[in-house]
Amino acid sequence: MKFFNEIFDYFNGDEIVETFSKLNSRFQQLLHSSSILIKTHFYLFYYEEMINKDHKLEIFSNKSCSNLKILSISCSQNIILLDAHRWEHFILHYYPELEKFYFIYYDGIDNDNQYEIYSGGINQFSSTFWIERKWIFNVKIDNTDIEYMICPYKYIDEYFFLQKINCSVFFFFRKIWYDSIHDKNIKYSASTTLILANFVTSSYGEIPFEKTRRVLTITQIYHLIIIEKHSSVHVLIQLISLLSDLITFKLCSLSSDDRTQYIVRELCRLGSIKCQSKTTKVCLEEINDIDNFNFISVICPRVLQVNLVLPYPTLPCRAG
Repeated sequence: MKFFNEIFDYFNGDEIVETFSKLNSRFQQLLHSSSILIKTHFYLFYYEEMINKDHKLEIFSNKSCSNLKILSISCSQNIILLDAHRWEHFILHYYPELEKFYFIYYDGIDNDNQYEIYSGGINQFSSTFWIERKWIFNVKIDNTDIEYMICPYKYIDEYFFLQKINCSVFFFFRKIWYDSIHDKNIKYSASTTLILANFVTSSYGEIPFEKTRRVLTITQIYHLIIIEKHSSVHVLIQLISLLSDLITFKLCSLSSDDRTQYIVRELCRLGSIKCQSKTTKVCLEEINDIDNFNFISVICPRVLQVNLVLPYPTLPCRAG
């Protein structure tokens, strides 16, 4: 069984059926065996293919077994593929025993620099179906790209990305930083994380904020992770203003300049963000000076927990 599982890792889902299912009846029995934990991945790029009865996903689902345990799907080029209700029906109909579901939709602009109009309801992936399975919807903005993703709750963190190797997709995650074994009050319906990676505001201008506004037409955001060595105070202020439901955020470090103290004083005077912020947990991997704390306390007055990732001290070597 281990041998077959390793072979399956190198094939797209329909290739498994096309390559092996005609060999003999014993392989058909293997596909339908309750003892094999089969996993597969599909690349879907057109909505018309998904609803076509002759499409490879439909063919595989009809030929394979209902005991599929792990399914990952990549898709793009039609925003209707973000229809959570269709995926619910598909999984319940074909794979009622599915344990892990990995999904990614690549959102892009057309030749007129416009996004497809999203007509679905907001927070579609927060229904009881997804919450009971702890399959959580998240978003990553990488440079100018937007990726909408689903994965099991406990694996979401700043390492939320996927890598394509030998036509297979591998997901790499780490445990959520603000999650704790003692925390019994986590609301899975409010777990959507926005991850920002590989952007420099001086180069991209308003693009990260335009992308964020696009995301907010599809889902609310409750957690923010910025994967940049230094996050600008000015950028963070704009993001917090946009993300009115933000509960936590995580940064590597905060960078400031001569304008920072003035901005903090103005925020204190006006109280514009102060009244809106719902953030209760903050994580800084590096802290440069006490002004970082002052800034956080001003823009996030409801903060109850601040996590610092401190480097281990370097001990002097003993002679001799």
